[in-house]
Amino acid sequence: MRIVPTNRAEKPRQRGMTLLEVVVAMLVIGLGLVMSISMLQSSLRYQAMANQQDDAMRLLQEMADRMRANSIAAGNYTFSEHDFAFAGWRSPQIAAKCSGEDCSEEKDPAYARAQSDVTDWLAEVGAVLPQGRAAIDRPDLQNLPNQYRIQLQWRARENRSREVEGGAQANTTNPPVRMEIVFIL
Repeated sequence: MRIVPTNRAEKPRQRGMTLLEVVVAMLVIGLGLVMSISMLQSSLRYQAMANQQDDAMRLLQEMADRMRANSIAAGNYTFSEHDFAFAGWRSPQIAAKCSGEDCSEEKDPAYARAQSDVTDWLAEVGAVLPQGRAAIDRPDLQNLPNQYRIQLQWRARENRSREVEGGAQANTTNPPVRMEIVFIL
């Protein structure tokens, strides 16, 4: 048997990690998790905004299709020419543009259909879009006789309050999102 001399001044080999290495690794992992959660929240917020824009475009197209289907009374769909009507409150009083003295359903079913379409559509706008408002008018952009504009406006997110200097609360509002289509019957 052979004896191998050892150097007692030599330190034994280190096995495992030091406490400092463990703390740094935990910080890196924690930072990665926080950034992942932040990205997930942003993704969900942008997805909600995209869904609202998709719903708004669907609503705009739906009203344009309703007006095309009832084109004989398309002028009866216009309301709130210079301002938006709040959706979900009540049906706007659209002007009777039918022929004759009485615009009842028996006398002019196209007018009644237009009134019903606007009422139903505004109820859907109020149900789908937060603080949704709508307007339908005739813009006369290029002096075309059968040109109509349908507009929607809503708030992407609800108002939030934030604390400012001195402990006071300041309301921050997001600007309204506005979408419109212009079409010719």
